[in-house]
Amino acid sequence: MAEQIKKALDELIMQAHTVNAKREAVKEKVLQGLQEMSRAYDGLSIPKGYEKQEKAIVEFIEKRCKEAQAGFQSDKEEKEFWEKMQVLNRYLKASILDFTDKSKSLRYLHLSFIASSVIFYATWPLMVNNFVVPLLFFLPTFLAVMGLKNRSRSALPLMVLAFAIQLLNGAMWTRYAMTVVMGQAAAPGHWFYLLITILGVLQIPVAAFSATLAYMLKDALV
Repeated sequence: MAEQIKKALDELIMQAHTVNAKREAVKEKVLQGLQEMSRAYDGLSIPKGYEKQEKAIVEFIEKRCKEAQAGFQSDKEEKEFWEKMQVLNRYLKASILDFTDKSKSLRYLHLSFIASSVIFYATWPLMVNNFVVPLLFFLPTFLAVMGLKNRSRSALPLMVLAFAIQLLNGAMWTRYAMTVVMGQAAAPGHWFYLLITILGVLQIPVAAFSATLAYMLKDALV
């Protein structure tokens, strides 16, 4: 059971309430999120193998308790405290997905995003006949892949950027495929170009699947 986490979290919430904060709006938002986490951890069962993660959460919470008790000597200290509290809230959300085995779906998100990106890089140059756009999107795509690997929340905006151009790519290939079916354009004459066309048409469902997973698993990223 997550009794240790909930007990430490309730103590932190009580201590944070007593803080004379200049950033009152931030304080209320953070405390509201932590109260939601307290209810979520009430009765939560933590499976074997997560003892180190549970201990790390409790220790992180206890450090924030000590900081709240000591007070702040400057605006910078207060700002850093609430930033740490926001990180704690995200980490608590992600840990719930770990403890319930839902975060295992992250590997499908990782693989589907890589697959969608590979389709984009393989098909875009043949549709538009240039490599400029793929080169421009290489760094954001690479950083998004690494961010997913490290479970970093910074991967999300980069993925949104990649999904936008990937969906555009899929739309162009789908339009081309439809003109071929209706006899308004010449069909691919070689099996290679037929394969590329099929991959281009698959871009939309693969990217949409990956984007859906990203939305569902956004709380698993810290």
